[in-house]
Amino acid sequence: MARERYLRGVDPEELKKQPKAEKPMTPQGRWENFWYHHKWKVVFGGAFLAIGAFLLVHTLSRTKPDYMICMVAMDGVSPYADARLEELLEQYGEDLNGDGEVMVEIQCLNVAASTAEVSNPEAVTSQQAVLGHMTAKDVDRWAMAPEYYTTSIRSALGDESKFFLPLPTMQGVPGVGDKGVYWNWEGLPLLESDEELETMPDVLYWGVANWENATEEDRTRAADMMKLLEKFAKDQTRSK
Repeated sequence: MARERYLRGVDPEELKKQPKAEKPMTPQGRWENFWYHHKWKVVFGGAFLAIGAFLLVHTLSRTKPDYMICMVAMDGVSPYADARLEELLEQYGEDLNGDGEVMVEIQCLNVAASTAEVSNPEAVTSQQAVLGHMTAKDVDRWAMAPEYYTTSIRSALGDESKFFLPLPTMQGVPGVGDKGVYWNWEGLPLLESDEELETMPDVLYWGVANWENATEEDRTRAADMMKLLEKFAKDQTRSK
């Protein structure tokens, strides 16, 4: 009773034990507190930044190839066959960018459509890549499967010369089409004699891109690409 008499009118909150005032954090304490609560954000954020920086440096420092070729096939081409063909074409090329070596880069795209038995999601991505190259005009030479060329290029444009440039210096070379805008390498002895090219398509239409509103740089690149195609085709068809 006596305790209640003395505490009459006192707010219960005033009777609670007050926490000790925290001492101001030292710089090291603030860092340890931050690290405890945010260390995984820092770790993952740093990893993403490192990966991004690596990809940026790799892209900026990567040597641009002298010749960029897009191969549109109806079946997958092994990376070994791709690398082998690049190596062969480099023998007929020139060091266009002055870096001391001839570099040919081939991008193989498999555009085979899906069937009831086989689903081919890669075809959709590849077809988008083809359209992307056509829009960006970053490929000067194409090697196309006849099925894709007929259904997607010739049927869409009508006039083949709207897509491929004429090949006047290759008239008479075995495999050059009637309109002289592409070279078909069907029956090329190299395809049978070189085992590393086993997965290459037996039939491909090779041509140089005819870009609308071409700049002087575009025309120069096209001329360089035409020289490469001419040298390769003439040399490889001599033994036919």
